[in-house]
Amino acid sequence: MLQLNKVSKSFKQNGEVFQAVSDISFFVKEGEFVSLLGPSGCGKSTVLKMIAGLEKADTGSEILLQNNPIKKPVPEQMMVFQEAALFPWLTVFENVAFGLKSAGKLSKKEVEETASYYLAMVHMSKFIHHYPHQLSGGMKQRVSIARALALDPKILLMDEPFSALDEQTRLILHGELEEIVMKTKKSVVFVTHNIREAVTLSDRILTFSTRPGQIKEEFSIQMSRPRVMTQELLYIENKILEVLREEIEKVMKNEIDDAYEFKSRTFSDSAVDDMGSGI
Repeated sequence: MLQLNKVSKSFKQNGEVFQAVSDISFFVKEGEFVSLLGPSGCGKSTVLKMIAGLEKADTGSEILLQNNPIKKPVPEQMMVFQEAALFPWLTVFENVAFGLKSAGKLSKKEVEETASYYLAMVHMSKFIHHYPHQLSGGMKQRVSIARALALDPKILLMDEPFSALDEQTRLILHGELEEIVMKTKKSVVFVTHNIREAVTLSDRILTFSTRPGQIKEEFSIQMSRPRVMTQELLYIENKILEVLREEIEKVMKNEIDDAYEFKSRTFSDSAVDDMGSGI
């Protein structure tokens, strides 16, 4: 469905050119949940913006959606940002209905039915007459997800949508997003720096190196949904942490202390061992 071939991106800053990402190549199949995971500043959000058509890739790069080059934002893919970009003067219902009305393809009744359907999917039916300032952070993100889904995109692009939320709300929304993905069968490209979040949600995880960002290693997670944190998932989490160890250390040395040394946690080397063995 989505194909990136040797995608690179450089920026000019203070008269100098720096490379954000270099030679990024991967694909996303229909109905697949793929996470881009890496330390801060590795270029994963830049890749997502290029997929969305919000940033232009360097010459020689190729990004295809259903074999068509992506040169600008298209309705076949919708983006959910870290901060819910809701219109403050519109109600919850009006925010979700806005894109549907602008598209001009549905009748008034169809717009109302579609908006109501997706607001129910994200459990916001009781708040359709509320304004954004009356909502919590998690509720705002639910509305953002409903608004994106209402336009029936082929692929959902999500840029750290839960990073600003408290841990309890984040966990609840993980479960709700899993339910939505299972129900709608949408493809998802999800940017995060949270390893557990990626392991919980993803079918595949692409780990990024520090700038210039490149894909360091790919992890496939073939487990049924909805997921709970099992020993197998903890094992995968630890493996990813070890792969990212050098990259995390680079970032921390740059931001905190040149003498910083990353100390990883220790889990069993076996994916089947559990803490109760031998008791």
